[in-house]
Amino acid sequence: MTLQLRPARTAKAATGTIAHEVLIGPHSLLSDAPKVAGGNDLGPDPHELLDAALAGCTALTLMLYARGRVGISTASSQNDLLLNEVGS
Repeated sequence: MTLQLRPARTAKAATGTIAHEVLIGPHSLLSDAPKVAGGNDLGPDPHELLDAALAGCTALTLMLYARGRVGISTASSQNDLLLNEVGS
């Protein structure tokens, strides 16, 4: 099986002052900054998207490992990620 990497593109969104539409293959989502940072809070900020990508990657990897190597049922799963920012 060969994985096809899909390009990620961004473009200024039609709404919001700094919001961007993120396009990944056939999928799209909106990324923005909180109002206190000059955005309109129309979607997760880029740091939150990075955290979500890490959490999603970890969860998928654990489910694939559990199902394929250990034989554990993966009918349901919930994962929580809390980021503590240090400094600024």
